Amino acid sequence: PRVPAAMADLLELSLPGNTTAPDDAGLSLEQAVESVESTVAQTVTTTVETASSGVLRIMQLLQMQWIVAGLFVLIATALSVRLTYKHFQHYNAPQFQKHIVRIVWMVPLYSLESWFSICVPSWSVLFDAIRDVYEAYVIYTFLSLLIEYLGGEVNLGNTLELKRRFRHPWPLHSLQPIKPGRRFL
Repeated sequence: PRVPAAMADLLELSLPGNTTAPDDAGLSLEQAVESVESTVAQTVTTTVETASSGVLRIMQLLQMQWIVAGLFVLIATALSVRLTYKHFQHYNAPQFQKHIVRIVWMVPLYSLESWFSICVPSWSVLFDAIRDVYEAYVIYTFLSLLIEYLGGEVNLGNTLELKRRFRHPWPLHSLQPIKPGRRFL
């Protein structure tokens, strides 16, 4: 069977990367199929090579991210361990230092959480939840540290009892004035 010249033109011109001129006499069906198969095989081979080199490049970038992030995690953790060790070595104000150490440990926890999220993105939601729980604990610890700096809860409550009522700032100025004291804490 012979392929008409017009169809041969269409086959030859529609193939990517084909620069040969079509044969005016027409191609046999086997020749047309072989031509299409070889062009498709060449195109697929080129596409796979390009894609695999792209995937390889992405993997190299991910490995670089893991390494750089890992180095910073190690540095942050080492500095936090050293600071914690120094606080425990000179533990002369435990009412303050216990809160400070809890706050300092936020740095390695954040850095480890970020590094794990880079390494295992499918688990990043779990890592974020753990980080958020510790962040809430650190906020509570910071408030406790401030109260300790102000003389403790009882002393601060007594000091606030001596203060007079004050009004809310605008736009809440229409609310009832606040009476500071132990209940305010």
